[in-house]
Amino acid sequence: RRRDGGRQAMTTVFIDAGTITLELGRLLLARADLRIYTNSVPLLHEHGERAAQLTAVGGEVREVSQALVGALALSWLRQLRFDIVALGASGLDPAEGASTTELGEATVKQTLIERGRRVLLLTDTSKWNRPAPICFAPWSQINDWVTDQSLARSELTALRKAADLARSEGQ
Repeated sequence: RRRDGGRQAMTTVFIDAGTITLELGRLLLARADLRIYTNSVPLLHEHGERAAQLTAVGGEVREVSQALVGALALSWLRQLRFDIVALGASGLDPAEGASTTELGEATVKQTLIERGRRVLLLTDTSKWNRPAPICFAPWSQINDWVTDQSLARSELTALRKAADLARSEGQ
């Protein structure tokens, strides 16, 4: 509560389906100041102490990733806004950005990027330079990339150039 008696706005966070994003989601569930939306079936099954409000977006379950996708998920996502969107990816291309293996997931991720103020990409470095078939976001649409290891200096330089080029072409 604010001192003026009004309610303090909760931060809205979207947690994407995926193993690394699941770990972030587990940590954030303890925060009472968050309203968490997700398409991650495993995150919805977390039964620990939950202080955050947790909401499923609905949709069809994609068995491989345990992600909720499809028309119902997209319909809900288009009505919501997020302060922070935390996305996973199946692959990363140094020039093109983040990618995934399935069109339904790519469409959900693209919609989330449109609806989020800040976009975090959470991956491990094993996905670097191993793009999946469907690119869902150029580097210019990602605000922060969180990973388990630093890239080599030459790779970081190439990534910065690709992100700067993508941003300048988008203007």
